[in-house]
Amino acid sequence: MLAWVIVQAISRRFPLDLGSAAAVMPFVAALPVGTAAFQLLVLCGAMIEAFRLGNGHVSSYRSSKPLLSQQKLALWIATVLVFVAIAAIHHVTRTREPRDLTV
Repeated sequence: MLAWVIVQAISRRFPLDLGSAAAVMPFVAALPVGTAAFQLLVLCGAMIEAFRLGNGHVSSYRSSKPLLSQQKLALWIATVLVFVAIAAIHHVTRTREPRDLTV
């Protein structure tokens, strides 16, 4: 849902009338948004592992390898691709608004 809100903000800033800039900006934004989503997922995975294992001496080694940290590249690529997919869906479902020529 947050990705949809970000894509809407980008589409308001770069309307379809701008042509290639409107098509390129969601792809440019996919890298930082995907990286932020990746960091949040890894942080949530570490938190889940800390709750699951606790902070004891025996569990410190196992909790140092949190959930979702083993597939970092695949997870990062997935977060970027999900944002790009949401941007593509938004682009397809968006209607072209007529340009106001009186300004």
